Amino acid sequence: ATARKKGAAVTVLEAAPRLLGRVLAPLLGDWYATLHRRHGVQLELGLAIEAIETDDQGRAVAVRAADGRRFPCGLVVVGIGVTANDQLARAAGLECDRGIVVDACARTADPAIVAAGDCTARRLPDGTLLRLESVNNATEQGKSAAAALLGQERPFAGTPWFWSDQYDRKLQMAGLS
Repeated sequence: ATARKKGAAVTVLEAAPRLLGRVLAPLLGDWYATLHRRHGVQLELGLAIEAIETDDQGRAVAVRAADGRRFPCGLVVVGIGVTANDQLARAAGLECDRGIVVDACARTADPAIVAAGDCTARRLPDGTLLRLESVNNATEQGKSAAAALLGQERPFAGTPWFWSDQYDRKLQMAGLS
């Protein structure tokens, strides 16, 4: 949205089958896709990227998709989320499930080890795992981890929240979609 507002041609290459699928219900994701298209953004959904092609000076000149299509460019902005590198935690015998499993106080199954941030999956009281990638989660979970290291209970039970400013629209939501 910012690049379009500044007059740049924009193509979004998204691996997922819909826009903002990790944070929005399908109806809202579709609404935002329509909003972007109305502003002239080319959206390519469900697309696997094979390579970023560069010139002799190392500048991006195109993005090549796995289906063979080539998208010429002058700039590439990459937003890929996070995949937790939990190899060390697994080697230490900690429970992992696309992140190190922790409780509300950021404690692992080993009482001497705490973990916080995007590398974790928090086990809720009902046994389900919650993975949150956000600044707020990392900050608040870090406070819980510090308290746990000091022998204090400071469970992080904040409501997940998400925001995004796109064109003249402001999306703010609390909870999980």
